[in-house]
Amino acid sequence: MRFPAAAAFVLFAAATSFAQHKGTDGLQQEKDHKLALEHYEKGRDAMTSERFQEAVEEFKAAIQIDPLLTLAHYRKGQAHMALKEYAQAEHAFIACRDAHATLAGMQLSNREEVERRRADEVDQLNNELAMIQQGTNKNTNPNRPNQIQQRIAELERSRRKGGSEAPAPPAEIAVSLGSAYFRQGKMDLAEKEWRAAAIANPKLGEAHNNLAALYLMSQKLDDAQKELELAEKAGYHVNPRLKDDIKNARNSSSPK
Repeated sequence: MRFPAAAAFVLFAAATSFAQHKGTDGLQQEKDHKLALEHYEKGRDAMTSERFQEAVEEFKAAIQIDPLLTLAHYRKGQAHMALKEYAQAEHAFIACRDAHATLAGMQLSNREEVERRRADEVDQLNNELAMIQQGTNKNTNPNRPNQIQQRIAELERSRRKGGSEAPAPPAEIAVSLGSAYFRQGKMDLAEKEWRAAAIANPKLGEAHNNLAALYLMSQKLDDAQKELELAEKAGYHVNPRLKDDIKNARNSSSPK
Protein backbone atom coordinates (compact mmCIF):
# COMPACT_ATOMS: atom_id res chain seq x y z
CA MET A 1 0.00 0.00 0.00
CA ARG A 2 1.32 3.42 -0.93
CA PHE A 3 0.24 6.81 0.35
CA PRO A 4 -1.13 9.19 -2.32
CA ALA A 5 1.19 10.14 -5.16
CA ALA A 6 1.14 13.75 -3.91
CA ALA A 7 3.49 12.77 -1.09
CA ALA A 8 5.97 11.21 -3.50
CA PHE A 9 5.70 14.29 -5.72
CA VAL A 10 6.57 16.57 -2.80
CA LEU A 11 9.70 14.52 -2.10
CA PHE A 12 10.66 14.50 -5.79
CA ALA A 13 10.18 18.26 -5.93
CA ALA A 14 12.40 18.63 -2.86
CA ALA A 15 15.18 16.64 -4.49
CA THR A 16 14.86 18.69 -7.68
CA SER A 17 14.99 21.90 -5.67
CA PHE A 18 18.22 20.84 -3.96
CA ALA A 19 19.82 20.11 -7.32
CA GLN A 20 18.66 23.42 -8.84
CA HIS A 21 19.77 25.64 -5.96
CA LYS A 22 23.04 23.94 -5.17
CA GLY A 23 25.75 26.60 -5.31
CA THR A 24 23.37 29.46 -6.12
CA ASP A 25 21.36 29.58 -2.94
CA GLY A 26 23.39 27.37 -0.63
CA LEU A 27 23.28 29.82 2.28
CA GLN A 28 19.47 29.95 2.34
CA GLN A 29 19.33 26.19 1.95
CA GLU A 30 21.60 25.81 4.96
CA LYS A 31 19.46 28.22 7.00
CA ASP A 32 16.30 26.31 6.10
CA HIS A 33 17.87 23.01 7.05
CA LYS A 34 19.04 24.44 10.38
CA LEU A 35 15.53 25.79 11.08
CA ALA A 36 14.02 22.39 10.24
CA LEU A 37 16.41 20.74 12.70
CA GLU A 38 15.37 23.23 15.39
CA HIS A 39 11.74 22.24 14.91
CA TYR A 40 12.77 18.58 14.97
CA GLU A 41 14.61 19.00 18.26
CA LYS A 42 11.62 20.80 19.79
CA GLY A 43 9.44 17.91 18.68
CA ARG A 44 11.88 15.41 20.16
CA ASP A 45 11.82 17.25 23.48
CA ALA A 46 8.01 17.35 23.41
CA MET A 47 7.98 13.59 22.84
CA THR A 48 10.20 13.12 25.89
CA SER A 49 7.66 15.05 27.99
CA GLU A 50 4.75 13.15 26.41
CA ARG A 51 3.36 16.30 24.77
CA PHE A 52 2.53 14.30 21.70
CA GLN A 53 0.24 16.74 19.88
CA GLU A 54 2.85 19.46 20.25
CA ALA A 55 5.43 17.02 18.93
CA VAL A 56 3.30 16.33 15.85
CA GLU A 57 3.10 20.05 15.09
CA GLU A 58 6.85 20.55 15.48
CA PHE A 59 7.70 17.58 13.28
CA LYS A 60 5.15 18.77 10.73
CA ALA A 61 6.80 22.20 10.70
CA ALA A 62 10.21 20.58 10.20
CA ILE A 63 8.91 18.53 7.28
CA GLN A 64 7.27 21.54 5.62
CA ILE A 65 10.65 23.28 5.59
CA ASP A 66 12.66 20.17 4.71
CA PRO A 67 10.60 17.29 3.26
CA LEU A 68 13.69 15.05 3.20
CA LEU A 69 14.31 15.21 6.95
CA THR A 70 13.74 11.50 7.47
CA LEU A 71 13.93 11.52 11.27
CA ALA A 72 11.13 14.10 11.43
CA HIS A 73 8.86 11.83 9.38
CA TYR A 74 9.69 8.87 11.60
CA ARG A 75 9.19 10.66 14.91
CA LYS A 76 5.96 12.20 13.60
CA GLY A 77 4.74 8.67 13.01
CA GLN A 78 5.72 7.70 16.54
CA ALA A 79 3.84 10.70 17.94
CA HIS A 80 0.71 9.71 16.00
CA MET A 81 1.05 6.17 17.37
CA ALA A 82 1.18 7.57 20.91
CA LEU A 83 -2.00 9.54 20.15
CA LYS A 84 -3.61 6.36 18.73
CA GLU A 85 -3.89 8.06 15.35
CA TYR A 86 -2.86 4.96 13.49
CA ALA A 87 -3.83 5.95 9.95
CA GLN A 88 -1.82 9.17 10.28
CA ALA A 89 1.09 7.15 11.68
CA GLU A 90 0.91 4.82 8.67
CA HIS A 91 1.16 7.78 6.31
CA ALA A 92 4.10 9.27 8.23
CA PHE A 93 6.09 6.03 8.16
CA ILE A 94 5.45 5.59 4.43
CA ALA A 95 6.57 9.20 3.87
CA CYS A 96 9.72 8.41 5.86
CA ARG A 97 10.48 5.44 3.63
CA ASP A 98 9.84 7.55 0.53
CA ALA A 99 12.21 10.24 1.80
CA HIS A 100 14.94 7.63 2.25
CA ALA A 101 14.31 6.41 -1.31
CA THR A 102 14.56 9.96 -2.64
CA LEU A 103 17.88 10.51 -0.86
CA ALA A 104 19.18 7.23 -2.26
CA GLY A 105 18.30 8.52 -5.72
CA MET A 106 20.32 11.67 -5.02
CA GLN A 107 23.42 9.65 -4.13
CA LEU A 108 25.10 10.23 -7.49
CA SER A 109 23.68 13.61 -8.44
CA ASN A 110 24.18 15.36 -5.09
CA ARG A 111 26.46 13.21 -2.96
CA GLU A 112 27.63 16.16 -0.85
CA GLU A 113 24.07 16.90 0.28
CA VAL A 114 23.36 13.25 1.04
CA GLU A 115 26.58 12.98 3.04
CA ARG A 116 25.69 16.08 5.08
CA ARG A 117 22.30 14.60 5.88
CA ARG A 118 23.90 11.32 6.88
CA ALA A 119 26.17 13.21 9.29
CA ASP A 120 23.15 15.10 10.68
CA GLU A 121 21.32 11.85 11.30
CA VAL A 122 24.32 10.43 13.18
CA ASP A 123 24.47 13.59 15.31
CA GLN A 124 20.75 13.47 16.13
CA LEU A 125 20.88 9.77 16.99
CA ASN A 126 23.90 10.35 19.24
CA ASN A 127 21.98 13.14 20.97
CA GLU A 128 19.00 10.85 21.51
CA LEU A 129 21.25 8.10 22.86
CA ALA A 130 22.91 10.53 25.27
CA MET A 131 19.50 11.67 26.56
CA ILE A 132 18.52 8.06 27.21
CA GLN A 133 21.79 7.28 28.98
CA GLN A 134 21.45 10.40 31.13
CA GLY A 135 17.92 9.43 32.11
CA THR A 136 16.38 12.49 30.45
CA ASN A 137 14.09 10.35 28.33
CA LYS A 138 12.52 8.13 31.00
CA ASN A 139 9.79 6.54 28.88
CA THR A 140 12.08 5.07 26.25
CA ASN A 141 11.62 1.51 25.07
CA PRO A 142 14.47 -0.45 26.73
CA ASN A 143 15.39 -1.82 23.31
CA ARG A 144 15.75 1.62 21.74
CA PRO A 145 19.44 2.21 22.66
CA ASN A 146 20.45 -0.96 20.82
CA GLN A 147 18.43 0.10 17.78
CA ILE A 148 20.09 3.51 17.75
CA GLN A 149 23.56 2.00 18.01
CA GLN A 150 22.84 -0.36 15.12
CA ARG A 151 21.64 2.50 12.92
CA ILE A 152 24.67 4.65 13.75
CA ALA A 153 26.92 1.72 12.85
CA GLU A 154 25.15 1.36 9.47
CA LEU A 155 25.57 5.06 8.72
CA GLU A 156 29.22 5.07 9.77
CA ARG A 157 29.95 2.07 7.55
CA SER A 158 28.43 3.94 4.63
CA ARG A 159 30.53 7.03 5.39
CA ARG A 160 33.72 4.96 5.54
CA LYS A 161 32.95 3.65 2.06
CA GLY A 162 33.04 7.22 0.84
CA GLY A 163 29.32 7.43 0.24
CA SER A 164 29.59 5.18 -2.81
CA GLU A 165 26.31 3.55 -1.84
CA ALA A 166 23.37 4.81 0.15
CA PRO A 167 22.54 2.92 3.36
CA ALA A 168 19.29 0.99 3.22
CA PRO A 169 16.33 2.56 5.03
CA PRO A 170 16.33 1.49 8.68
CA ALA A 171 14.41 -1.73 9.23
CA GLU A 172 12.72 0.05 12.14
CA ILE A 173 10.57 1.88 9.60
CA ALA A 174 9.06 -1.43 8.50
CA VAL A 175 8.58 -2.47 12.13
CA SER A 176 6.76 0.76 12.95
CA LEU A 177 4.70 0.67 9.77
CA GLY A 178 3.73 -2.90 10.60
CA SER A 179 2.58 -1.77 14.03
CA ALA A 180 0.46 0.98 12.48
CA TYR A 181 -1.14 -1.63 10.20
CA PHE A 182 -1.65 -3.99 13.13
CA ARG A 183 -3.47 -1.35 15.15
CA GLN A 184 -5.83 -0.85 12.21
CA GLY A 185 -6.54 -4.56 11.94
CA LYS A 186 -4.53 -4.95 8.73
CA MET A 187 -2.89 -8.17 9.86
CA ASP A 188 -1.59 -9.36 6.48
CA LEU A 189 0.16 -6.03 5.88
CA ALA A 190 1.54 -6.02 9.42
CA GLU A 191 3.03 -9.48 8.95
CA LYS A 192 4.51 -8.47 5.59
CA GLU A 193 6.29 -5.45 7.09
CA TRP A 194 7.54 -7.29 10.17
CA ARG A 195 8.78 -10.16 8.04
CA ALA A 196 10.57 -7.72 5.73
CA ALA A 197 12.18 -6.03 8.73
CA ALA A 198 13.37 -9.35 10.14
CA ILE A 199 14.91 -10.28 6.79
CA ALA A 200 16.57 -6.88 6.36
CA ASN A 201 17.98 -6.96 9.88
CA PRO A 202 17.85 -10.39 11.58
CA LYS A 203 19.22 -8.78 14.76
CA LEU A 204 16.16 -6.55 15.07
CA GLY A 205 14.48 -8.36 17.93
CA GLU A 206 11.36 -6.21 17.89
CA ALA A 207 10.38 -7.57 14.48
CA HIS A 208 10.68 -11.16 15.72
CA ASN A 209 8.82 -10.28 18.94
CA ASN A 210 5.93 -8.76 17.01
CA LEU A 211 5.75 -11.75 14.68
CA ALA A 212 5.66 -14.05 17.71
CA ALA A 213 2.67 -12.17 19.10
CA LEU A 214 0.93 -12.18 15.73
CA TYR A 215 1.49 -15.91 15.23
CA LEU A 216 0.17 -16.58 18.72
CA MET A 217 -3.03 -14.76 17.82
CA SER A 218 -3.41 -16.82 14.64
CA GLN A 219 -2.53 -20.07 16.47
CA LYS A 220 0.64 -20.65 14.46
CA LEU A 221 2.26 -21.77 17.67
CA ASP A 222 5.45 -23.34 16.33
CA ASP A 223 6.14 -20.20 14.33
CA ALA A 224 5.41 -18.11 17.42
CA GLN A 225 7.93 -20.08 19.46
CA LYS A 226 10.56 -19.79 16.72
CA GLU A 227 10.16 -16.01 16.49
CA LEU A 228 10.22 -15.71 20.28
CA GLU A 229 13.56 -17.51 20.39
CA LEU A 230 14.95 -15.30 17.62
CA ALA A 231 13.84 -12.19 19.50
CA GLU A 232 15.61 -13.32 22.65
CA LYS A 233 18.69 -14.36 20.68
CA ALA A 234 18.83 -10.80 19.33
CA GLY A 235 18.85 -9.50 22.91
CA TYR A 236 15.29 -8.18 22.86
CA HIS A 237 13.51 -7.82 26.21
CA VAL A 238 10.51 -10.05 25.60
CA ASN A 239 7.48 -9.54 27.83
CA PRO A 240 7.29 -12.55 30.21
CA ARG A 241 3.53 -12.69 29.65
CA LEU A 242 4.04 -13.30 25.94
CA LYS A 243 6.45 -16.13 26.73
CA ASP A 244 3.95 -17.68 29.14
CA ASP A 245 1.06 -17.31 26.70
CA ILE A 246 2.97 -19.05 23.92
CA LYS A 247 4.10 -21.81 26.28
CA ASN A 248 0.60 -22.39 27.64
CA ALA A 249 -0.95 -22.37 24.17
CA ARG A 250 1.56 -24.94 22.91
CA ASN A 251 1.00 -27.15 25.96
CA SER A 252 -2.76 -26.97 25.48
CA SER A 253 -2.51 -27.91 21.83
CA SER A 254 -0.16 -30.86 22.43
CA PRO A 255 -1.65 -34.36 22.13
CA LYS A 256 -2.56 -35.82 25.52
